[in-house]
Amino acid sequence: MLITWFPQRPPFLHNLPPQVRVGIASVRTALSRTHLYGFDYALNPWWGCLHGCRYCYAAGYTLRANPELEGREWGSFIVLKQDLLRLLRKHRLRRSRRIVLSTLTDPYLRWIEGPLQTVRRLLLYLAQHQAHVSILTKSDLVTRDIDIFRQQPSWTVGLTITGLETFLSRIFEPRAPPPTDRLRALRHLSSEGATAYAFLGPLLPGYLEASGGFEALFEEAASTGVRFIVVDRLNPRPLVLTRLFSTLRQQFPEWIPLIRSALKQPKYYSRIKQTAERLAQQLRVEVRFCW
Repeated sequence: MLITWFPQRPPFLHNLPPQVRVGIASVRTALSRTHLYGFDYALNPWWGCLHGCRYCYAAGYTLRANPELEGREWGSFIVLKQDLLRLLRKHRLRRSRRIVLSTLTDPYLRWIEGPLQTVRRLLLYLAQHQAHVSILTKSDLVTRDIDIFRQQPSWTVGLTITGLETFLSRIFEPRAPPPTDRLRALRHLSSEGATAYAFLGPLLPGYLEASGGFEALFEEAASTGVRFIVVDRLNPRPLVLTRLFSTLRQQFPEWIPLIRSALKQPKYYSRIKQTAERLAQQLRVEVRFCW
């Protein structure tokens, strides 16, 4: 992938965080095959993610897959993909095809999607062709497209929440909207008829307990009226632990052995699974697990 970097901040992206580099690249296809269970294709509208989450598995894949990005800090760049709508039109979409937005970035980065509305145009095309779509984001900007979601009952729209404490979110998800905004977005989506869900994960030992605990997190998510809740544990893919532990050593070094223990022994996540199943029954909400 050949990236052309803008020499300075593009005027159409004037609200970008400082020191973020913006590039643009040609790609061969809008959709990529995915091994994610339940989906056929992934649609990632750009390379990189400005939220800069310290536990993100996509960082390792993106930086290793693109030599031009190697050595760059995750969250410090965004590479726009040219002509995505034109490329999407080349696909012969069948109604049975399931597409996820997104697996390697957040499709609703407010600095990018806000002014460009790339994802909105893609969604309108997918709705026109009756594709099955699932969206996962940390951004409350997703509520902008409620008019589309309301007309697509088979689509699912989720927001990721890893804890309830805004202070900790600012450390581990530095540019993502605070948890309160994400919960508010879920309530809005649910009340307006969208098929909304909460994605609780990755659940990090230490961080989770300092953020109110799992029960409080699950109960808050259920109170928004979502159709179901997805629970996920930490996935130690390449660079994940390196980046996460780098932050923890500076801020919360006592959490490192807790995370190492949870990854080696199943007790921690087994207890979370049991708690989730109990709460789901009490609160009458469906729960799904990624492990």
